[in-house]
Amino acid sequence: MFGEPAWDMLLTLYVGSRSGARQTVSNLSRSSGSSPTTALRWIDYLEGQAFVARRASPTDRRITYVDLTDAGRNAVEDYFAKLLAEGVIST
Repeated sequence: MFGEPAWDMLLTLYVGSRSGARQTVSNLSRSSGSSPTTALRWIDYLEGQAFVARRASPTDRRITYVDLTDAGRNAVEDYFAKLLAEGVIST
């Protein structure tokens, strides 16, 4: 999954969740540099892994928000912790 649009989407969602920014399917497509159909396939995959959840906008039925789940947040943080422990990245 790393090096694929899904990783870019997870990072976008992780950063957004820390700042309170909500992401739409369209935003994730743009941030990952993928086409909308490719983005939707990866979002389907991430949802199947329980890393993300889709939620309809309460005010606009054309908009679907994608949120990082606790499992998704933990997976990203565990990956960073592993890189940190291995000395691949530093703080």
